[in-house]
Amino acid sequence: MVLISRSMAPADLDGRNMDQLLTLSESSDDRRGFADGFRDIVASVGATLEATRLANVSAEARKEAADQAVDDISGVSLDDEAARLMEQQQAYQAAARVLQVARDIFDTLIQIR
Repeated sequence: MVLISRSMAPADLDGRNMDQLLTLSESSDDRRGFADGFRDIVASVGATLEATRLANVSAEARKEAADQAVDDISGVSLDDEAARLMEQQQAYQAAARVLQVARDIFDTLIQIR
């Protein structure tokens, strides 16, 4: 909402400013309009976003390749180590159960006497 004040000249109220704004919004040989400028900004932001996304994908691929190279050099596979650890845990639990059964049998034999 525009308030009209006494300090405004009649030329400010006759619509010439709106005509000048409309003229600026149109393209000509020596300058570009608002829509062209906005289109350029949107295209620039889109291109920058896509370039950043591609750089991120590339960085992730390089990281995975580096991780694989470290695994290859170290000779340690975390998946294989996890599988071995689970086997050892199961063997330990089985041995503990054998010892518990032997202890129960021994206690039973002692109580029979």
